[in-house]
Amino acid sequence: MNETLDLNRFHDINDLRLVMKALRDKANGCPWDSVQTHESIRQDCLEEAYEVCDAIDRNDMADLREELGDLLLQVVFHSAMEEEKGNFTFDDVCDAVATKMIQRHPHVFKDREGYIGAEKYDMWETAKREEHGQRSTADAVDGVAHTLPSVWRLSKMVKKAGKAGFEEYPNLKSSADSLVESIENGAFDNIGDIYSEFMLSLVSRLYGKIDMEKTLQDACDRFAGQVRCWEEHHEN
Repeated sequence: MNETLDLNRFHDINDLRLVMKALRDKANGCPWDSVQTHESIRQDCLEEAYEVCDAIDRNDMADLREELGDLLLQVVFHSAMEEEKGNFTFDDVCDAVATKMIQRHPHVFKDREGYIGAEKYDMWETAKREEHGQRSTADAVDGVAHTLPSVWRLSKMVKKAGKAGFEEYPNLKSSADSLVESIENGAFDNIGDIYSEFMLSLVSRLYGKIDMEKTLQDACDRFAGQVRCWEEHHEN
């Protein structure tokens, strides 16, 4: 990699790495950037990913370009921290994901004819399990990222369990009736458990039919609009 950073020309990924190296320099770098850790910028990574999705939802391609850059910066930032420790580099990250994509797409990179008609999802899931040492459906279900929004995480878990034939979910009507009854009677001692049973049943029924996470986000947007209209009406 060229170690000279030209501040005035078009910048590529190598320049971004040099920028990060300069920012992280303990003697002459940025006082803030140079002391950050994985834990201290963990939330930033999540926020940048959500802002990428927000730009996509708004079909704002100029903003998408900027937000993708912010998300890429997080990858370079975390990689730089580990390079300083001698653990891995940004190139190692690129190699790992390229190797993963090759292994998960044998129908593209290996025996193309031999995989004609094969279930692509099954190949993908099998490769993922092998990579993560998951020996069972339970391992795969528990392996869904715990940091995902709860409805999104639950939907992915239901998907993985359903592929193995799991169908032991709470009865939707019974769980809904129990939830309504508890609310109406003011019985809130164990309402958390009742609510979670209801949500599990609901997600299991709606998985594959709607994107529940996006549906709830749309509901948030509609509610914000309703509050705005309500406020404007009462101000007048």
